[in-house]
Amino acid sequence: MRELEALVERGYFFQPVYDHAGEILVLVGSKGYLGFYDHIHIWDEHEAIAARENGKDIVWAYEGTTVDTALALLHLPGPDQPGAPRLARPKPTGLWLPKSE
Repeated sequence: MRELEALVERGYFFQPVYDHAGEILVLVGSKGYLGFYDHIHIWDEHEAIAARENGKDIVWAYEGTTVDTALALLHLPGPDQPGAPRLARPKPTGLWLPKSE
């Protein structure tokens, strides 16, 4: 998918998460910024979730097809750019986040 290639070109790192049988459960992509990070979780071509987090809160989220979700990330202004989201919002129900310490 060209949209995923574009995310890689912008510095996103992708890693598969496997289930107990060794099948890919979800593909997770992420990119860090000073004070923020973006991530995308892809289950298949029809289901993906992306979010931007500031270390403790979600400030932006999008759910849709893989193409639409990747495009939403590609059009999201960088955290230091005008129009970038900064206000906390509820976490999407399908988005797994690591526990902060």
